[in-house]
Amino acid sequence: MKKIGILALFLGMSWGVSAQQIAQITMDGTPARITPYTGVEGSPYLFKDWVDADITLRNGKVREGVPLKVNIYEGELEVLLDGDNRIILNKRTVDAVKVPRPEGSFDASKGELPALVFKKGFTGIKGVKEDDFVNVLFESDAYTLIRVYHNTLQEPAKNTYATSPGQIFVVSTSFFLVDREGKSQGVRLAAKPILKALHPDHEQEAKRIVKAEGLKLSREDHVITLLQMLSE
Repeated sequence: MKKIGILALFLGMSWGVSAQQIAQITMDGTPARITPYTGVEGSPYLFKDWVDADITLRNGKVREGVPLKVNIYEGELEVLLDGDNRIILNKRTVDAVKVPRPEGSFDASKGELPALVFKKGFTGIKGVKEDDFVNVLFESDAYTLIRVYHNTLQEPAKNTYATSPGQIFVVSTSFFLVDREGKSQGVRLAAKPILKALHPDHEQEAKRIVKAEGLKLSREDHVITLLQMLSE
């Protein structure tokens, strides 16, 4: 299990991006396949439009504002070069990606974060391989909160009025809380499962924090606040 510390490595960075720099990021990539998914409803991507992501390379360098799509279905990161050249990144060359949520795709009033950080190298989570990128909401020596996005192709319910039902992409998520020993537990963002998944030594302190701070553990930001305070 990776232990890198609280997710602050993306804050305060301001590198410019040139065409040459983007090329350096994707030099080990391969041209994206043309996969039209004809007759399939929905999208294999986390967001249908390109977003300007910040990419942290294996050598520690960061490049900002790289047009990127996260293909959840294929488990791939695609970048756009020279306006129309789609490249699939070699995941071995990338450590982390910060992806802004497009306007309208999240609700800040409900505690949803404006940007998602994806990392790899996590083991011990069912269905997640070491080179799979997962959304890390919080990371410290004490706790790591991970969201895994799933995208599957399913057959919709047959409709007697439809000549061909086709297939549909169905997106779902699951959350995991990892402790300092690397043990992971599946959780829901709700008070009871979050509190139950904490280390027994933190149970009473967590209840005190939730009450004192008025935290609602159905909110991403409030769960992060709780884990932050327990990790101090």
